[in-house]
Amino acid sequence: MKKQFLTILFAFSISLCFGQRFQVKDLAKSTGFWEGNLTYLDYSSGKPYSMAANITLSLTQDQKGFIMLYEYPKEPHSNAKDTTYVKGNLFGKDQIVAFKKELNGDFQLITDVDGEDGNDHKKAVLRHTYLLKEPQFSIVKEVKFVGSDQWIKRNEYVFKRQAKDSNRLHRIAKIRVDAKQLEAYKLLLKEQMNTAIKVEPGVLSYTAVADKKDATSITIFEVYANVEAYQSHIQTPHFKKYKDAVKDMVFSLELIDTDVVCLAKKDNF
Repeated sequence: MKKQFLTILFAFSISLCFGQRFQVKDLAKSTGFWEGNLTYLDYSSGKPYSMAANITLSLTQDQKGFIMLYEYPKEPHSNAKDTTYVKGNLFGKDQIVAFKKELNGDFQLITDVDGEDGNDHKKAVLRHTYLLKEPQFSIVKEVKFVGSDQWIKRNEYVFKRQAKDSNRLHRIAKIRVDAKQLEAYKLLLKEQMNTAIKVEPGVLSYTAVADKKDATSITIFEVYANVEAYQSHIQTPHFKKYKDAVKDMVFSLELIDTDVVCLAKKDNF
């Protein structure tokens, strides 16, 4: 009975500390594009292994969800998107254990959830620590097995913020399409563009236009987070599918890399 009372009291205190005070917008300073690495223990060799990893962080339009777009330049099939909402003292399905925000917007968020460790397949508490300390952002995953008091680090992401526009790749693609296959081509192009925007964090923008005097002359304005994002993009299954499908529809292709001279746009555009 005493143990049950303490558990209820603890849950109640967590709710008071975080359920009313913590909001997704408290993480706003972390939004943007970050480059870095994922380091984890390679069980075949018993040694740490690091791989390139990028993340784009943003808030949902209603500022109630935290969006994390993971990108692995050398393993694009592992790219993933996760949108997490706060409800009471929960960050998604994880319980908020601690949250501290500095006056400058830096923060530390710690969450726990009961589950099963994916490596040893044993019941454990899974802990994630999100730490923003400009110019660095990190996510650490630790596990504590049932019956143990020891936390074991499973993996760690360490990122550095990249300037919003400094590394972006702006490219123009000029394409001449077979008139007899123009409509089929446009459907395939639209499918490829929509898929890339949806699943690839490093693909930022596509605009495809046709010459009003010659509909078979198509120009695509492309924006990527960086060169690595573009290199990752052209290795994806959906892009390779597109290239194979249109190879007999395209008469010519010219790719032009550009430098931005100036940029002006409405805030809501």
